[in-house]
Amino acid sequence: MKSSSIPCDSQRRTHAGFIQNAGNLYGNLLQGPGRINVVNSRGMWQALAMRLPRIKLEGDGGGHFHVMSRIAEGKFIFDPMNPGTSGAVAAEKFREMMVKLARFHGIEIFTWALLSNHFHILLKEPDERLKEISDGDLVEKVRKLNGGDAAAELEWQLGQFREEMKHPELAEELKGRYLARMGNVSPLKRSVDFDFSQSLCPSGHAVA
Repeated sequence: MKSSSIPCDSQRRTHAGFIQNAGNLYGNLLQGPGRINVVNSRGMWQALAMRLPRIKLEGDGGGHFHVMSRIAEGKFIFDPMNPGTSGAVAAEKFREMMVKLARFHGIEIFTWALLSNHFHILLKEPDERLKEISDGDLVEKVRKLNGGDAAAELEWQLGQFREEMKHPELAEELKGRYLARMGNVSPLKRSVDFDFSQSLCPSGHAVA
């Protein structure tokens, strides 16, 4: 089954929009062989998640996953509906971070919702995970995710392994650690939570 992605700059940032889009997918899944995984739902997606088992979508490829996280103690830091406020700025930073991480990991964002103290994202893993990548392509992916300094550091490390140390297997091992993250929802979820806590949350407002 193929799903239609919701553009990541769309305005579907409310719970109602998320439930509507997820409901459309849920209806399609009921007619097919698959199901939706619920990752750390904490009962927040009761309209859909309570009716679904924790198994991956079976059939022609990757699974669909609902993931969510909330700010510790229910602190309100996002205000996506009021442009110009600090909460709106934080919301836009979150959107940019989410999109960059999803692209790096090769995960499709089906739909998402950002509330004042938590978020929901409905994701789809690729039908087949990336098994190999050139040094140049990996460096470019890292550049788009973490910037030029991180890309230059990776390029230097790969060059050292291949040219200076004459141990290309170490370069492949390093690339393998990156490849293990791609096409896999779990590392993406950890990355979103980490960056969410480190970059977007005020001091003490960690993700729970």
